[in-house]
Amino acid sequence: MTMPMLVDLDGEFTNANNLDILRSALREVAQKDMGDQISDVLIVEIARQDY
Repeated sequence: MTMPMLVDLDGEFTNANNLDILRSALREVAQKDMGDQISDVLIVEIARQDY
């Protein structure tokens, strides 16, 4: 799986399009590991971490 760039330079990590990309990537990995019993991914909380 190739992960797309999830964070743009404007810091809009939590915009709907970026969350859809993230959710899709997480669902793909979960389905590879656990099969078709995974139908979707719920992102409950996301936080910005600056280094």
